[in-house]
Amino acid sequence: MKHSDGQEASVVALFHELIGAKIILGYHTLKMGYKMTYDAWSIYIIPQGIKNLPTDLSSGSEIPVIIEFKYKAEDVLNDFKNDIKYFTDIDLLVCWDLDESKLAKEGVDVEPISSDSSLFHSANYKLTWRGSYNLGTAGQKLVISLRHLISDIVKQK
Repeated sequence: MKHSDGQEASVVALFHELIGAKIILGYHTLKMGYKMTYDAWSIYIIPQGIKNLPTDLSSGSEIPVIIEFKYKAEDVLNDFKNDIKYFTDIDLLVCWDLDESKLAKEGVDVEPISSDSSLFHSANYKLTWRGSYNLGTAGQKLVISLRHLISDIVKQK
């Protein structure tokens, strides 16, 4: 019933409502702030059912994560270009939606993924920076697109 209204704060609110409703699992926010460099410092406790975990992690493992919120995922590119935020510091991008064509124009490939096949619960996209293919996963960021997540939930009902 809810829809983000174009504001990053709406994305943050919906994300936390979905955590409270136990639709998105494992995220525990430690500190948030719009005036800080990054939006959220959190602990992620890997829930049951996540497949293809790195060998040093298992269900129940706790890892620190830095989450960046954006209304449109592609807006993070300006932050990187202007050295406001740094690619390597962000673990997870949470957005309302993403524009594959705008990301592609900036050399970023968008791949839909299964939420149970990535480290982060409910992640539904992987962004890969073309110029960093030789870096492997270091050139990738996982994304939770809330619009797509909610749309998939509605379709299942």
